[in-house]
Amino acid sequence: MDTYFYQIVMSVLILGFLVARAPFILKYKKTYKKHAPAPSTLTVDKALVGLNSVAWVVVPLLWCSGILTAGGMDIPDVARFAGILLYVGGLLMMWASNYFLKDNWSAIVEVRESHELIQRGIYRYIRHPMYTAFYMQVFGLLLVSSNLLVGLIAIGSWQALYMYRIDKEEALLVGEFGEQYVKYQASTGRLLPKIKA
Repeated sequence: MDTYFYQIVMSVLILGFLVARAPFILKYKKTYKKHAPAPSTLTVDKALVGLNSVAWVVVPLLWCSGILTAGGMDIPDVARFAGILLYVGGLLMMWASNYFLKDNWSAIVEVRESHELIQRGIYRYIRHPMYTAFYMQVFGLLLVSSNLLVGLIAIGSWQALYMYRIDKEEALLVGEFGEQYVKYQASTGRLLPKIKA
């Protein structure tokens, strides 16, 4: 397949990401927070979210438009198709995560008004399936684009946000739900299902 085909596919995948995410972001703005994060934490979190928006949308679209050509790699079509499947799987997992979270979803690390600990659907097996979905999507971007620059920017920005958030989020949830969350941690994996012997 030629590059033009993958540029079109990548554009459709990014549009799919934006369409899947939009309803939850719009609904989020209408709900109330129970514990708002400290202003300094909020600033860093929002900056990292902004960086991810550029890395996941703007940079790949620059590649799709042909403006970004540096970093190209020779990846076989079978790997690029695997990247499409990985990205689509990530979109589906992201949507399922948002669906089960409903009003508990937040764009930042915080506890919502009437927050509940979700342990159904995909959350029965994985505590942070949305983060798993994001890993699937950024590695999908690398494979579909066959561009090291696109991939490393997406993967690096996501890894920075994940590393900044994950421990804060887990601590906040332990603080909110106590022993219930500790038991949930023991029975589930953070990003992948826990293998039980």
